[in-house]
Amino acid sequence: MLLVLLAVIPALGLILYTAAVQRRTAAVEAQENLLRLTKFAAAHQRQTSEGARQMLIALSQIPDLREGDAEACNQLLANLLEQYRTYVALAVANQAGYTICSTSTPTQPVYIGDRPYFQLARDTRDFAIGNYQIGRITKQADLSFGYPILDATGQVKAVVMAALDLTWLDQLAATVNLPPGAIMTITDRNGTVLGRYPTSSSWVGVSLPDSPVTQIMLEQREGTAVARGLDGVERLYGFTTLGDSAADQAVHIRIGVPKSLVVAESNRLLAQNLFALAGVTALALAAAWVGGDVFLTRKIKSLVQTAHQLQQGNLGTRTELSYQFGELGQLARAFDEMATALEAREQAIAALNQDLQTLFEVIPIGVLMAQDAEFRQVRANPAFAQILGLDPKENVSYTPVETPPPPYKLFREDRELAPNEFPLRYAAIHNTEVKGTEVDIVRGDGSRFSLFGYAKPLLNPQGQVRGSVAAFLDISDRKQAELEREQLLHQLEASLGQLEAVINSMTEGLAIADPEGRIVTFNPTALTLYGYDSVEQVQQTLPEFADLFETRDLQGCPIPPEDWPMARALQGETFGDYEIRVHRRDTGKTWIGSHNGTPVQDKQGRIILAIVTVRDITAQRQAQVELTRSLAAEQAARAEAEAANQIKDEFLAVLSHELRSPLNPILGWSKILQQQRHDLATQTRALQTIERNAKLQTQLIDDLLDISKILQGKLSLEAAPVNLQFVIEAALETVRLAAEAKAIAIQVDYSQGAHVFGDAGRLQQVVGNLLSNAVKFTPSGGRVAVTLQRASAASAESGPSETPTPLQNYAQITVTDTGKGLTDEVRPYIFERFRQADSKTTRQFGGLGLGLAIVRQLVELHGGTVQAESPGDAQGATFRVKLPLLTTGSRPAHHPRPEPLESSAAPLTGIRVLAVDDDADSREILTFILEQAGAVVTATASAVEALQALSQSAFDVLISDIGMPDMDGYMLLQHITAQAESGEQAAAYPWPKAIALTAYAGEINQQKALAVGFQRHFSKPVEPAALVAAIASLMD
Repeated sequence: MLLVLLAVIPALGLILYTAAVQRRTAAVEAQENLLRLTKFAAAHQRQTSEGARQMLIALSQIPDLREGDAEACNQLLANLLEQYRTYVALAVANQAGYTICSTSTPTQPVYIGDRPYFQLARDTRDFAIGNYQIGRITKQADLSFGYPILDATGQVKAVVMAALDLTWLDQLAATVNLPPGAIMTITDRNGTVLGRYPTSSSWVGVSLPDSPVTQIMLEQREGTAVARGLDGVERLYGFTTLGDSAADQAVHIRIGVPKSLVVAESNRLLAQNLFALAGVTALALAAAWVGGDVFLTRKIKSLVQTAHQLQQGNLGTRTELSYQFGELGQLARAFDEMATALEAREQAIAALNQDLQTLFEVIPIGVLMAQDAEFRQVRANPAFAQILGLDPKENVSYTPVETPPPPYKLFREDRELAPNEFPLRYAAIHNTEVKGTEVDIVRGDGSRFSLFGYAKPLLNPQGQVRGSVAAFLDISDRKQAELEREQLLHQLEASLGQLEAVINSMTEGLAIADPEGRIVTFNPTALTLYGYDSVEQVQQTLPEFADLFETRDLQGCPIPPEDWPMARALQGETFGDYEIRVHRRDTGKTWIGSHNGTPVQDKQGRIILAIVTVRDITAQRQAQVELTRSLAAEQAARAEAEAANQIKDEFLAVLSHELRSPLNPILGWSKILQQQRHDLATQTRALQTIERNAKLQTQLIDDLLDISKILQGKLSLEAAPVNLQFVIEAALETVRLAAEAKAIAIQVDYSQGAHVFGDAGRLQQVVGNLLSNAVKFTPSGGRVAVTLQRASAASAESGPSETPTPLQNYAQITVTDTGKGLTDEVRPYIFERFRQADSKTTRQFGGLGLGLAIVRQLVELHGGTVQAESPGDAQGATFRVKLPLLTTGSRPAHHPRPEPLESSAAPLTGIRVLAVDDDADSREILTFILEQAGAVVTATASAVEALQALSQSAFDVLISDIGMPDMDGYMLLQHITAQAESGEQAAAYPWPKAIALTAYAGEINQQKALAVGFQRHFSKPVEPAALVAAIASLMD
């Protein structure tokens, strides 16, 4: 009976659990449906709200409403109200909140300025939804909407409103198709009921701000909930707002269904299942009462009898019941199988005993067994009986009852053991296990055996000792081997002492490691090399050294620990002269070691040791490195010298060519002019050619001098405010004849003038060099363009052939030609000294390759940049020079360009000049130039003659060469100065002004000339006009 009841309990639990799941599922489905209906209702209401918004937007655009025509407005709104029955009022209010017109046409304007919808529409200038209210126009409950009317400036001038009749909820409920018992409620942002279906009239206007459902709606905006309403009924709710806009979020819709209706079906099914379970339980109890005796009791008695037979040892007994009658049949089967298993177990135990006996007899280990606690009978297996020299059938007990004890004795460490100390007896007496004991047994014939044994007590089921067993291994041979090994060890120790002395006296470091990589030997030399004080400090494994030592090969590549010399030897490798750079991190010591290593193997080929020797070769390697470095430096110096010699040879060849080339037309035309008379045109052309080539030679020499100054860092600028337009015009004059000769058109754009602070002469040299290059490399009939402009930029972009200097406001001079152009290979080096595209370029166009190098240096001295661009070979080139603009505060006032002063035909009239030069031709041309200017010239060929002339006559100006034999120009002026200061010079002959005119044109020559007292320094050849002007300025 109890079993039946116990069987019913799970079914009851399942029914209750299923009912709970059904109730929970029904509630979830109901809430999902309610939320779906709520969203549908919200969408429907949102259409109503959107309709109101669209209508109000349209009304706000009607002129009658915008202009405030009350009569037309009233008529229009009345007509609209007839068409839209869902609204109870339409009106327009001014900015102050008073109605201008409405559908109710009150006698006085109605004030609606305090209504939320009016304030929201006015403040946000957008569509707004109000709260529940009693309309001042309609005098009934409504929901109002507002929309602003804006003037031309976007300001609110009026608000148009529409009041929605709250009775529309009944129509909405019919549209939504609510489930039975459902309640739909619409509230505003304050929790005031705008509509409720059913029984709308009694609820509209009721404020429910503190109700649980209202609080949940305000927190979540959309979702589901379970709560009790004001009527006390627990309902499932779905709720949402009209939409996501601020206006739509002001209205909430919720639909609730009583929870009892939702779970009614689940409750009905639960009751039905409980009634069915009760009926089934009653039937089961009756059946169990009637059939228990027939089908259960008799069979159980049979099982009990079988159990008694098995208990008595009759393992062949069986239940003889059928196995086909349910649980009792299975129980009978279990009894019979158990009996079969017990019978098989007894047979297995008998077989096992036989196997153990066989093992006892054949095992080569000596075994003793005592099966009584008094050790009256001790059995020995054949192996132990052989050790004792007895028959295996004999009793080997040392305390037998009837026979004398066997003739053997036991010793441990040469002490005879008492019988109770024998391992077999000791284990039983002390109820403990004896492990790994060593004893010596001496037989009656004096034979001695060393035994290694174990002993353990034998216990009965109650845990009491009933005997013991012991096993012994004959280790006599091992003992003999150990004795021999000890003798060998003594001999080895003596040898090791000698070996240690040898190892300690080695000049090389020695390290020995075991197979696990642990250092076992480290001689003093090795300790010193690696920075240790004792062997104990290094008795570690190789990985433990990895944090302390860093190793690299001689090329600087890291060597991991697995490639260290000791590791290689442990891997079975034999090597020599393995050189490693060793760095100890804590001390900073670094040295180079040469390592030799080899493994030591036993007879089976297993590595038992690894030996590594090391010697410090740091000094040797450093000497080699220094030698290699010296050789490399010597080779580099030799290569550099060879390259410099090659550049020098090439430059001298080019220089020779460039200096000789102008001499050819000079000498040629000179000879032609001397041989015969020619017409004036021929003479003029000859003289122009001579002048042009002479200037070309002068320009080459000036370029060399400029480069010399640049290399020495002595190139200086005479800076002043400069008008770049004048600089460009002056530069154009220097190339105009060459351009006309090749029919090259030069285009100039001065549309943007610019002033900079710089050296006008050097800037003219920059522009002149760029124009000279443009004309030189442009074929006949080509075009050259020069542009001057101002620009502003964050920074000047630097290309591969530009000198990068940040510029903010700058003047840009651009020179563009249609000539040879620049290749990508040439462009990066175009501003370097002595560089032209190739030797062919030098032969074709001439030049030393110094012009652009001078341009770059002069531009950078002015704080600017220069850049070269070209699309490619034979496609022309563009050069851009950028210079910092003169700041507004320092920019000079505009002055017209000064015209050259008209000089008289003889500006030096009456001036007495003493000319000194050892070169007759130079002396002659100088005399001619000065006399043509009106000067009175006395020419002398040496400094001595000049001193004689000074002692005889008075002179206003002394013009002296520097490089003269016996006494040079410096010594001459120093001598004259010394005479003047000492008073040796007659008072009638005052000290003259001094000008140095020399072929020594370097910066150092100029400085030296000025230092000794010369007022001016001119380099040959000199422009006659410049020399005359200098003399005139000295005499002013």
